[in-house]
Amino acid sequence: MSNVCDAAIVFTRSWRINSSMSFYGAFFRTLLWRPRQATQALFWYVRGQAPRAHRHLRAGAAPSLYTGLAQAAGENQASSHVGAAPSAHAYQVWIDTVERRDKTLAQAAQTIAGWQSHPRITVLLYQEPGVSAGAFERCITALSQQVYRQWELVLIQSHAAQPPLAIDVPRLVLAPSRATNVAQALSIGMQAASGGHIVPLAAGTRLAPTALYHFAEALQDDPEADVLYGDHDHTGLLGIRRGPWFKPAWNPAMFLSQDYISQICLIRAHHLTEALPLPPALAEAATYTVLLRAMMQAGASVVHVPHILAQISREDERETIRPESALDPAETPAETPDEPAPAPAEDAIIPLPVEPTTTFPTPAFPVPPETPAVEAPQPEAPQPSPLPMGGLPVTSARHAARLAALARHLEGEGAAIAPGPWGTHRIAWPLPDQPEPVSILIPAGQQAEPLRRCVLSLLGSTRYAQRHVVIASHGMPGPDMERYLTRIAQNPRVTVLRLADAPSTAALLNRAARAAQGRFLCLMSPDVEALDDLWLTSMVRHARREGVGAVGAKLLHYDGTIRHAGLVLGLGEGAGHAHHLQPDGQPGYFAQAHVTRQATAVSGACLLVDRQAFESVGGLDEEAFANAWHDVDLCLRLQGAGLRNIYVPEAVLLHHDKPFTRRRVSHEGELAMLRSRWGTDTFRDPLHHRYLDRQSERYTLRL
Repeated sequence: MSNVCDAAIVFTRSWRINSSMSFYGAFFRTLLWRPRQATQALFWYVRGQAPRAHRHLRAGAAPSLYTGLAQAAGENQASSHVGAAPSAHAYQVWIDTVERRDKTLAQAAQTIAGWQSHPRITVLLYQEPGVSAGAFERCITALSQQVYRQWELVLIQSHAAQPPLAIDVPRLVLAPSRATNVAQALSIGMQAASGGHIVPLAAGTRLAPTALYHFAEALQDDPEADVLYGDHDHTGLLGIRRGPWFKPAWNPAMFLSQDYISQICLIRAHHLTEALPLPPALAEAATYTVLLRAMMQAGASVVHVPHILAQISREDERETIRPESALDPAETPAETPDEPAPAPAEDAIIPLPVEPTTTFPTPAFPVPPETPAVEAPQPEAPQPSPLPMGGLPVTSARHAARLAALARHLEGEGAAIAPGPWGTHRIAWPLPDQPEPVSILIPAGQQAEPLRRCVLSLLGSTRYAQRHVVIASHGMPGPDMERYLTRIAQNPRVTVLRLADAPSTAALLNRAARAAQGRFLCLMSPDVEALDDLWLTSMVRHARREGVGAVGAKLLHYDGTIRHAGLVLGLGEGAGHAHHLQPDGQPGYFAQAHVTRQATAVSGACLLVDRQAFESVGGLDEEAFANAWHDVDLCLRLQGAGLRNIYVPEAVLLHHDKPFTRRRVSHEGELAMLRSRWGTDTFRDPLHHRYLDRQSERYTLRL
């Protein structure tokens, strides 16, 4: 405990100084952007009201979070918070006024003294070739500044590395032999490790001074946790922090599609012992391979530590997709004709703007025909190949190793693995030899043209063989709708239901579900049009898996921006569309719009669900959610029954809705019921970080 007491004296004496420096740093940054807010903050600070002063600084930073789209929205006030990613200025203000590491450091010693246990943590650091001496020294310095003292450093050197110079780490253990790759380094390091928990650390990653403290703190509440992971940000040439990745709670589907954990994690030691040694082919993804084995087993306990625990330097950003605004212009040296920019490393992911060869293209949108086409039975298209998602490149050696590790982990399950956009992964889960029938349920709506366009795409542009369309219409359609329904009812793939006793959209869909024959039910809006012929195949691959509830697709606006990429509960005190208005051809917030992942809810504009699961929760609640929010309520009831709702970005459809439509504007009664039943006015979605703004659909900071 002597080390802890010494730390308490040091941090307590320096806390007031650091707190003042933190305030004045935020003050001068805000002064450049919002001088009035900064002046008001200074007034209250010198009056001794620091909390009020910090609130003024956060208010001064908030407007800079949103750029471009707020002005483009014009009179659409509801869209003012649908903007770009957080600016560098806003993140610096967040660091000074919200994160407040100085306050955590000042209180850490007292908190640690009250813990029941003080777990010993081993940091495994591999000094691999190519890491600069400066990056290595910064990594070591950050370790020596940890406020939690029950740790050791096991240093494993590569054969090419020189002996470290002037390393002043009292708990350093130098591994007895050298390694040729990361996988071998883990094996060698584990032989010398004495801690019960392991932090694999890349030489270009700097731990925050509170990193090991937060890990040990989380272990007080979950002492049996198998894996803990935290958030991280990035540093540029000048060491300025930017590009934070505030990560979701444990999301198994997302982890299979994207490694969002190995950058900063703590693993129970026996998992590494059991997983090692690894074959050389998996060396570049050694930590990911170990995590797959540890985290995906039944009953594994995985804990998210919601703090920024590490900074990844520019030298080690090869496998991190950063948001567009993460690159600080102040840190980017200007290029001159005489001095061209250096070429990226061979295994580097190029920061935005990405090269054309690695850009994930936005699907081409169909041009509506000038005259209506008459639907007729379509000849059967050939069934999809086992892997309907080729054509995307492997971006690096690490990417290739992760794909190999994933294939090894899923061996025997019949799944096919392929590279996804921006260093992610895609999995084609197996289908039976005989496709299982799907009934696509569509409420007819009021206008014939959107319905005609939707049905035409389902009959002519969808490859899944066992599909049948069920159109549910109110009893009194207009003349154009009546003519269309009479004509389309002649198609053997279409059933038209005329339901005079169905007073709402939810009632229409419930009646259609009872009349349908398919094992799977696909709820669809008549405003939706299929773009990808394999969209339904991709969704069925997930819907038929055990434990899956609703499956949602990616929906695009006609301008190529995202309409739906999963719903976040609590946005706008209801539920909001994640990544709304993000261009589909850009990665956005760490490529999360482009990876398969669990979502709290998905949109009923295109929602696939197993009939048995749908019926087990009572279908749609047509009494409480007659015309809106019934999709969210259904997803939450499925989740309450122990099922997972999945967002599938490979299924791409076009939504002809207006970009700024808000269901809550005309359905206040349903929204009030949603808040009453599910507490959406205060609920924080575990898949949406607490430091992200609950009023923004674009993953911006909450200040």
